[in-house]
Amino acid sequence: MHLDLVDHLRCPHPHPDITGGVPLVCVAGKVEGRQLHEATLGCAVCHARHAVTRGIGWFGVGAMPTPTAVARTVADQPELVRLAALLNLDAPGGFVLLDEAWATFAVPVADTFGVAVVLVADAPSVLAHPNVSVLAGLGDALPFAPAVLRGAALGASATLARLASAAMGLTPNGRLVAPVQCAPPPALSILARDDRHWVAEPRAEPVSLRRAPPSPLPRTPGQ
Repeated sequence: MHLDLVDHLRCPHPHPDITGGVPLVCVAGKVEGRQLHEATLGCAVCHARHAVTRGIGWFGVGAMPTPTAVARTVADQPELVRLAALLNLDAPGGFVLLDEAWATFAVPVADTFGVAVVLVADAPSVLAHPNVSVLAGLGDALPFAPAVLRGAALGASATLARLASAAMGLTPNGRLVAPVQCAPPPALSILARDDRHWVAEPRAEPVSLRRAPPSPLPRTPGQ
């Protein structure tokens, strides 16, 4: 797990009275450069604890199961280019979320487009890459602060609640990609869709316009 990601993680448990979520406190055990290999992430409000083991953030119940390896190549290069276009990866930098349906794209996206990829998987997965972080064992609530993700791509198994959670983590111009069979959350505005996917961005908040009060008339000498 990349150290820069830790600052943007929030407790996945509900804390509705705290705007923006509760930051997770990190007690590091083993760190190499900017990579966090062993640590404990804790919530100061509900006291939940989540382990980082072998660089993988484990949010599941009990001890983390043995991780499995993820293929590091993508056979279909046009699909990689298509994904980047849908996510608008026109410049390096920032965080991009992929779920396990897109797992084989994690390393190619990081290498080709210069972004930090966060892979969210049900089971822990090994992806030894400096710009790919793995979070496993999560439910529908994703542990991100608001306005962190410049893009997110989820698979057909994503629930409406998980899609909404990913949408909350998007920057104002961030994009969310999902299969057409998934219903988009109300907080999103659909930009485009085809027979396979839709792509959406957060709805812009309406701006309240007010008429300015009239300026006082200038006083002339003798008045």
